Amino acid sequence: FDGQKNYDARDLLATVIDEKSMDEYKADYGKTIVTAYARINGRPVGIVANQRLQVRTKKEGIQMGGVIYSDSADKAARFVMDCNQTGLPIVFLQDVTGFMVGRHAEESGIIRSGAKLVNAVSNSVVP
Repeated sequence: FDGQKNYDARDLLATVIDEKSMDEYKADYGKTIVTAYARINGRPVGIVANQRLQVRTKKEGIQMGGVIYSDSADKAARFVMDCNQTGLPIVFLQDVTGFMVGRHAEESGIIRSGAKLVNAVSNSVVP
């Protein structure tokens, strides 16, 4: 995989996780981050991976890959908290430049959602 080109995070995950073990969490929401339950060498894990493809959403239109948007940050935060509640180890596969900036991003709540994600990850107790 070339970090300079767009790629589907699911294709990358297919090379890491056990075959047919992925159960995606909220696949149709926060599409710039892929969150999933999966198995690696038979062990259950939670996966958080950013999507490098451009995605189209009903509410916000086109979102660039490699950037964290408000909906994706919210989804990832909830997923990390869920993994912590169940004691499930989390694997992060990140190739991201940061949070989306600009008026629209701020109006959509990127600061609140981004802080929620940072808080969830920094307070995480699972490996």
